[in-house]
Amino acid sequence: MNNNTSFWDNWALEDLAFLFDQGLDFESSEKLIIDKNKNSYYFEKIESAIIQFESLFSLVNDLILRKNIFYDQKFSEGWKLDKNLKELDKDILVPVDIQTFNENVSVARKKAIDLLCVTDRMKEHQNENETEYKISKRSPHSYFGQVVWGAAGNLGRSAFLGAHYMPHPVRASLLNQASFFSRPLDINSKITDWIREERIKIFTNLTPAGKQETLELHLPALVSEVVEQCERLEDLIPAVLQKRKSILM
Repeated sequence: MNNNTSFWDNWALEDLAFLFDQGLDFESSEKLIIDKNKNSYYFEKIESAIIQFESLFSLVNDLILRKNIFYDQKFSEGWKLDKNLKELDKDILVPVDIQTFNENVSVARKKAIDLLCVTDRMKEHQNENETEYKISKRSPHSYFGQVVWGAAGNLGRSAFLGAHYMPHPVRASLLNQASFFSRPLDINSKITDWIREERIKIFTNLTPAGKQETLELHLPALVSEVVEQCERLEDLIPAVLQKRKSILM
C-alpha cells in the first residue's frame, strides 16, 4: 500500500456533510478527557463549529497531498448523499470493505483498546460495553464507545491498509492524550498536527447585544492559500482539486 494514503473517519465526513449542507453547527459537542489523577475520565464541552473546521482543513490538506483517501463503506450512509463529497467519491475518496472480524484488524483493534483505556474507569466501561454488546448489540456507555471503541476499530482498519489514520477531532484528542502515536509522521501528518495545535481558537466577548462568539483561524500556508481563493464554501472543493492538479503536474 502506498504510504501517502490516509484512512478517514466516517464520523468526520458526516460533520463535513453537515457543514456543506446546513452550515455551521452552533451546538456543543463533547470531548473525552483522561483524568489520571482520579484514575477515571470525564467529558468536556467543545464547540461543534471547531470540530467542523478542524475536519474541513484536514480534508483540504489531504485532498491536496494524499494520493488516495480511504473510508469504510459500511459506515458511510451519514454523508454519502452530500453532493460536495460525492463528486470526490471513488476517485480520490476510495471506499473499502474491511471485515470487522478480520483477524489482523481484530488484533490491532485489541492492542489499540489496551493503549487507549489508560485508566481503570475506562477499562471498566470498555469491558461493560463489550459484554453488553455481545448480548443485546447495545452499549451502556454509548458515547464513550463511539469515541474509544470507534477509534480503536479505525486504527485496526488503517493498520490493515497501511494508511495513515485521520481521526475525527474528538477521537484525535483522545489519541493525543493517550500518547498513542509514537511512529514517525510524514510531512502531510505534520501539517495536520499543526492545524490541531495552532487551530481555531474561540473567543467569547461580552457586547451590548449580549454574548458573541468569534473565531480566529490559524492556518498553514498551503491550506490558507486555497481558502483565500474562495468566496463561498461551495467554491472550496473545486479550488482544492485545482491545487491538487497543479501539484501533481
